[in-house]
Amino acid sequence: MRPWALLGLLLIAQPAAADLLARDSEFGPATMIRDPGRGLDWLHLSATVNRSTADIAKDLQPSGKLAGFRYASSDELCSLLEEQTGLPCTEATGSEDIPYDVAVKLILLFGPTEENERVKSLRGLFEPGGDLVWGLVLSARTPEDDGPFSEADIQVVPLPRQAFPEEGHFLVRKAGN
Repeated sequence: MRPWALLGLLLIAQPAAADLLARDSEFGPATMIRDPGRGLDWLHLSATVNRSTADIAKDLQPSGKLAGFRYASSDELCSLLEEQTGLPCTEATGSEDIPYDVAVKLILLFGPTEENERVKSLRGLFEPGGDLVWGLVLSARTPEDDGPFSEADIQVVPLPRQAFPEEGHFLVRKAGN
């Protein structure tokens, strides 16, 4: 077999990032992200932005507006980031830059919680436990003097968490509900 043919077979055998698909839901147009790789539907951050953890917890109850949803786990969020960025989660959320176009795609798909002509970012909480909750910040910036860059950071913050105008909640449910 020729070397270029072997290279072609290796490229074909590499797993591709599963396509995340925006879908309409009971919360409005394009407010759900279908994640076929994990069998999950992720709720668009716009549906939970500026809400406290106590408010979300109440709505996650069987009679609440968010019944059937739960907070995403760190494993679910990290595997999604790894798949979409091609970087291990510790690098994607550490010092390594996420590819700018990938960051913008994820921010726009999940819903920017902050957006202006130079910055698009999302901030969302996930996996609360005990008296702490995890938060993901993903930013894409286009500074005037430098080229575009993007970054992600995972933080731990204390509970209860008050409502912030630029922060949502990463909520998931089994796909197809």
